Amino acid sequence: MIDFNFTKVDSPVFSYQNLIPCVTLNGTSQYLTVDTTSTANYSLTGEFTLGAWIKTDVFTTAQAIMGRWGSSQQGYLVSVVNDGTVKFEVSATGANTFSVVSTDPDLLPIDVWTFVCGRYTPSTEVAMWFNATKYTNVTSIPAAAYASTAAFYIGNDALSSRYFDGALSLAFICGQALPDRMIELLYYQSKAMFYGISHNA
Repeated sequence: MIDFNFTKVDSPVFSYQNLIPCVTLNGTSQYLTVDTTSTANYSLTGEFTLGAWIKTDVFTTAQAIMGRWGSSQQGYLVSVVNDGTVKFEVSATGANTFSVVSTDPDLLPIDVWTFVCGRYTPSTEVAMWFNATKYTNVTSIPAAAYASTAAFYIGNDALSSRYFDGALSLAFICGQALPDRMIELLYYQSKAMFYGISHNA
């Protein structure tokens, strides 16, 4: 999960929870970020997939999980909504967004590991997984995501207003729209690490 280019803001805690490697963020000042001008790995405008296992302590406010999201520089973002749902958003212009949101009963439990994943397929689909459940939006999907100049963040966004409160593990991002089956395998194969403490197992 850790890119050596990441800046670790306010000393996030890297540790193990029941043998699970993770980073814990305090929800008020800690996050990870990388200057995207120094690496093209996060400058994605075509197809891509990103995700992580997350465990939140609270969701009374919206929280960013990972992505590139700034003022008029909205690119893509996976986040927790303040009602406990999870949202994946992609912007075509830096301002408008195309999103997909989990629905009841797929609400984040407190202090329980949950797999979340977003996938953008240009002109076709914005999709999101909440554990093994897939949600999709296929309406007027843009041909390219906006080339945001915002840095890539884990646990916050460039607006510095949506700090993540909890832990993240096995975060990933790749420049391909991974097939459904591969995403399902990522969930089921890694779930063994979280067995007994994952939601919707």
